[in-house]
Amino acid sequence: MSKTISVIIAAYNEEKNIAGTVQVALSAIQSNQFDDYEIIIFDDKSTDATPQLIDQLSQENPKIIAVHNERNQGFGYAFSCGVPMARMGYVCILPGDNEHEEKSITEIFRYVGKADIVVPFTTNVNVRPFSRQIISKLYVFVLNMAFRCGLRYYTGPAIHRRELLKGVDLTCKDFAFMSTLLVRLIRLGHSFIEVPICIKSPGERKTKAFKIKNIIKVCATLMRLFWDVEIKNRRQYDHFPVKRIANSSMNIMNSCRSPFVSLKDIMILGRDFLVPKKPCSLYRYIEYLVEITLVRKYQPQGVLEVGPGLESIFKYLKEDDYPKGTLLDNLPAALDFSKEYFADNRKIEVLSLDILDEKQVAIVDRKWDMIVCNGLLEHVPDDKILLRNMRALLKKDGIIICTTVLGKALYNDWDRAMGHYRRYSTQELVDLFSDFKEIQLIKTSLLQELVRPLFTARVKHLLKNSLEENNKLVAQGFLLYGKPPYERIFPVLRYLMPLYLVWDWTKRSLFGGVGFMIAKNS
Repeated sequence: MSKTISVIIAAYNEEKNIAGTVQVALSAIQSNQFDDYEIIIFDDKSTDATPQLIDQLSQENPKIIAVHNERNQGFGYAFSCGVPMARMGYVCILPGDNEHEEKSITEIFRYVGKADIVVPFTTNVNVRPFSRQIISKLYVFVLNMAFRCGLRYYTGPAIHRRELLKGVDLTCKDFAFMSTLLVRLIRLGHSFIEVPICIKSPGERKTKAFKIKNIIKVCATLMRLFWDVEIKNRRQYDHFPVKRIANSSMNIMNSCRSPFVSLKDIMILGRDFLVPKKPCSLYRYIEYLVEITLVRKYQPQGVLEVGPGLESIFKYLKEDDYPKGTLLDNLPAALDFSKEYFADNRKIEVLSLDILDEKQVAIVDRKWDMIVCNGLLEHVPDDKILLRNMRALLKKDGIIICTTVLGKALYNDWDRAMGHYRRYSTQELVDLFSDFKEIQLIKTSLLQELVRPLFTARVKHLLKNSLEENNKLVAQGFLLYGKPPYERIFPVLRYLMPLYLVWDWTKRSLFGGVGFMIAKNS
């Protein structure tokens, strides 16, 4: 079967960007060796040189069609008019502002034919203003709650099999047109695959989507969609195809087809830890639940924990769960504590080694099935060296879990006092693990990270200390400087923690101050 595509481009006053947009589309088409193509450009009554430019492009390439609207109609109008004009097997629409990187459009086009719909989602959302990020995430959350499609993004340049569009209402022309289309097609049972893409920094470009008039139109459209899909014709739309995620070289959040850890796994495999017996913070509570669940689910023969300090995962495991474990550290105090604590446990060994020293790592003559590294990535000058050295100690298809702090905007005096070199954006953390074949990123504990700087007296105290004193203070559970705040209310807090876990897990795709990166070695 031939692979053909119709690319619709909507342009309004894009004289600086339209040629670049067309070139990106042409490069993506050529890179993916389509049998045939066409590009339909709609000039939306531009007042600059856009009409003349698209006419020139049409004259230079007979596969480019120029269409001039008599009045300004909007982005959705271009799609609703372009689909009936399209003659190829698949159809997509691109904005004329050239906001998408060429490699991203090439990546989307690569999956044409592998599903009825190719649904892109943006991974580097941090290039957009923070307010727009929040509104976009809220929009996705509302749609997923209302229609249960589970998409990461609803307004990207999705690609549809043209035959599917013949039986779908294309009258929606506001900013929700692509969202309504995706909801209808997915709920009708058509297959789809999600593909990660990157966008360029918007610079001075401003979106019109958040104007009051447009927001009202979108809300009205979604209310009509809900009535049609969930109430009036619910039997017709009662289909939920299995979501597929492209396991591409770009490596994405939750790129594994089956997540390493789910809330169901935690509830079943970690059920005897849901109400903790020892005082711990909310972050540590979820951290150890995830790691205990991983150990029980995959039952590794050997687990290496890198830089545990005085808080090892093995302190929270029952003896029946113990695989053969190795604690690796180079701090004398941590080594002495671990040797004393696990003195009677024959399954646990303590190894003195500087994980940042490649020569020391090279002489280790064995590898482990699983590596755990909690709160170390942000503490080292070169996180790439740390990850490379840990990977050298990991077996093929072995699993590594690293926890670290997220949210660049949250970097504060507490981070500086604790010796954090950085906080990660979601994309930076994903990029760091780009060479692993499967990854899952769990974001959690935003609440704790937000309130931490509010304890101004404690933060001031930390800033007066040396880095060694602060690390010791945190590692020893404040034994030297007094009990932590959560320990005073722990008898009550421990029974509320399972509720916090469920709440925190259900919104993990939206926010998170701490990231749990789980990855499988290639």
